[in-house]
Amino acid sequence: MVGLGENRTARTSPRTQAVEYDEGLRAYMLKVFNNMAAGLGVTGFVAYFTAASPAMMHAIFGTPLAWVVMFAPLGFVIYLSAKVHAMSESKAQKVFYIFATVMGLSMATIFAAYTQASIARTFFITASLFGSMSL
Repeated sequence: MVGLGENRTARTSPRTQAVEYDEGLRAYMLKVFNNMAAGLGVTGFVAYFTAASPAMMHAIFGTPLAWVVMFAPLGFVIYLSAKVHAMSESKAQKVFYIFATVMGLSMATIFAAYTQASIARTFFITASLFGSMSL
């Protein structure tokens, strides 16, 4: 006999509910990791090609624009922290990729200060650690 408020078609075992929850969580986390990997790729690409262009390096870091580039990521973090819950998913994603681009501009000085071998080694060590922790 079904009690008040119970629905016969909605009965699922706790195991089935756990599997459904686990699949949804896995899909969500995969989407998060893919977006973060893409953002990291954008940041690295922009940083590398900015540092590879002497004209870009001089235009940014040889002028007062350097201050804007240095503090813009902080402004993005404050903006995203305050507004991300009120944004649509597509707008939040666009702002995230703009943030990744600005971070690349800001991090271009790393390529000027360190060798490409040390940057690559650090990147692969960090990526390996991140990948193993995400498993």
